Amino acid sequence: MSNITENELNNQNLSIVEQSQEIVILTREDNEEANELLKKIMAGKKTVNAYWKDPIDKAHQTHKELTTKRNEMLKPITTAEGRVKGKISEYITNKEKERKEAEAKIQQEAKEQGIDVKPIVEKEEKPKGQAYRNDWYVEAIDLNLLPKEYWIPDTKRLDAIARAEKEKAKIPGVKFNSKVIIISRSV
Repeated sequence: MSNITENELNNQNLSIVEQSQEIVILTREDNEEANELLKKIMAGKKTVNAYWKDPIDKAHQTHKELTTKRNEMLKPITTAEGRVKGKISEYITNKEKERKEAEAKIQQEAKEQGIDVKPIVEKEEKPKGQAYRNDWYVEAIDLNLLPKEYWIPDTKRLDAIARAEKEKAKIPGVKFNSKVIIISRSV
């Protein structure tokens, strides 16, 4: 870290910021001036990063050491938490399955006797403080039956094709394009 103070650094950068707000690029000369300003901006960024490098590196190292110690301490208890939650989930799933089977049996018996009832077998009461939710997920997909609106294009793959083939890229239903990205280098 140099001997420059934070206030001095802020004042230096304020001048650059003000220049950036006033710049208008209409000619080649304007573009060259803008490029020079961009070089100053990049140098300013470099100075700010250098100013903060040591304190940030020290803080980052301390953070890494402390989170590592915390994670080591949490690992056995987190494992225990997962184990117990898994067993509770299995118990609740089995009890719900049994409840639905009992309801279906009662409904079948009532149907055989000509009675139209919707039996309700009560759910087991949860222990105080226990909460859960059902997490629904896809278990299997038949791609032949899946409606088109659920098809998702592989945009990462398409972007890779665009970067590789550039203007020659052609895939039906896909429009490839490019945009200008300014690359700045401090001198």
